[in-house]
This record gives sequence, C-alpha cells and structure tokens, in this order.
Amino acid sequence: KMFREDTVKIAPNVKFHFLDGRQPSNKRLSFSVSDIFISLVDNFQETFGLTPLEGMAAGLPVIVSDWDGYRDTVRDGIDGYRIPSATMKPGNGYNYYERYYLGLDTYDHYIGRTSQTVSINIVECIEKIKLLASDKDLRIKLGKNAKKRAQDYEWSKIIDSYKLLKSELDAKRDFSVKDNEKFLKPIRIQDPYAFFNDYASFKIDKNTIVSGCEDINNIDLDDFIEFESVSFLNNITPNRAILNDLLNYINHSGEVLLIDLIKETKLEEFIAYQSILWLSKYGYINIRDNN
Repeated sequence: KMFREDTVKIAPNVKFHFLDGRQPSNKRLSFSVSDIFISLVDNFQETFGLTPLEGMAAGLPVIVSDWDGYRDTVRDGIDGYRIPSATMKPGNGYNYYERYYLGLDTYDHYIGRTSQTVSINIVECIEKIKLLASDKDLRIKLGKNAKKRAQDYEWSKIIDSYKLLKSELDAKRDFSVKDNEKFLKPIRIQDPYAFFNDYASFKIDKNTIVSGCEDINNIDLDDFIEFESVSFLNNITPNRAILNDLLNYINHSGEVLLIDLIKETKLEEFIAYQSILWLSKYGYINIRDNN
C-alpha cells in the first residue's frame, strides 16, 4: 500500500506493475519480459546478493549498486553496470548500534536507519538506464555476457569451493583445540561503518565534492519527507530545517567541498555527513569522492 501510493506521487506518468514475488511463476514471468534487471541495494544486511545472478542467468544486463557481494559477481561494463555507493567512515555508527543493543530498535529498524546513510549515485544510475534503454545491441551483448558469467556460480561448480572451505575451517578448529585456544563468541553488532567497512565504494569525508542536482527530485523537500516510504520510522530523517538550509546553500554555491560546507554552516561533522548522504540518496544533490 505504501509503495503503491508513493509511486503515484513521485512518478505519476509511469505505469508500475506490482507482482506477488512469493509466486515462482511471477518471478519467471518478470525475468522473461524484462529488458534490464536493477538492484540498488543500500543496506548492510545484503552480503552476497542472489537476485542479480538470477537476472544474469535469465540473460539480462544488470544495473546494481557497487556493494559487497554484488562487486564480486557483476563485472562493470561487461555484464552490466555497478553504480557507486557512499556511506560514513568508521566511528560514526555507535548511536545506531546502541539503539539496537538497548532494544529501542528492532533489527529491521537498525537496518532501516543505517540504510538512510547509504547513498547510491542516482545521476550515474539514470545515465546507465538511458544508455541501455536506447541501445538494444548493447543490452543483448551485456545480457549474453551476464548469462555466461552466471554459469560460473552453478551449484555443480561452487560445491567444491564449499567443500574446501569446510576442510579449511575444520583444520582451524582442530588446531584451536590442540593449542588450547578459547573459542571467541561472535560479537554483537557494533559500529556498522567499521563492521562493514568495505561494503560501499567510498566513505564521505571533508574532501568530498558536493553539488546540486537538476531535475532529479523536483518534489518539495518538506512534502517529500512526509511520504510514508521516506519517514517510515520516527526521527529517521535528519532535521528538516538543516536539510533545507544545506540544500539552499548547495544550490546557490554550485560545487563545494564538504569541509567548506561544514565551516559555513557550523554543523557537527556527524550531522553534516548524515544530512549530505540523505540529500544525495534521494536525488537532491550529488556527491563525488575526491581522494
């Protein structure tokens, strides 16, 4: 219901088809009629990512976020395109962890809150969608590459890797027992930006380049925040006044370094990073790595 209502507000001229994904026939139907498979995952729960491989196995070019396991399976420019992702540096996530640890947030809430600090480059994503949508030969070429690539992950080929992994872990366990090592208990979730440090393409910092976006998200910011799919938890969006002030400053300044933006607005670094990532995530601004 939430997505059905918000898609009409965001893209009133686009026809959406919502299918029950629990029905296997719907999945097969979707793959068979599709031209492109897109998965812009933005949360730390996603590790390997099976669905892009399913799209590739169906002979579709894929557009995915440059993210952990997706980075291992999708070859950029060969099977499709990986869209740059950005998040925060280690040391910024303890407030999210504490809310979860203290029981203030469920695990789903924890994932939901941290995903709001992960931005996928919308500008580049749109460019790649346009490229594939306008070039049938390119879609066919990348789709064929993708289908061949997916065969590398068939069970008949990767089961041996699983067997080798089991043997390696068994050997480590035997060594630990003989050496009287104490087995360490798995730690609970801590700072997600440290725990999942390698997931995103880059982490924003004071050298990050920030610029405005034209004609990406033209919905008034105050109206957009009211969408149920955006504010699905209490206090999940950064401060509205800060967002508006940052957006006005960026639109008037053009391209600016994040360090200069922080000096001008006198914001705490965490608040500035969180707000910039949120504005970028929803297409109000664009960010680029400058390291």
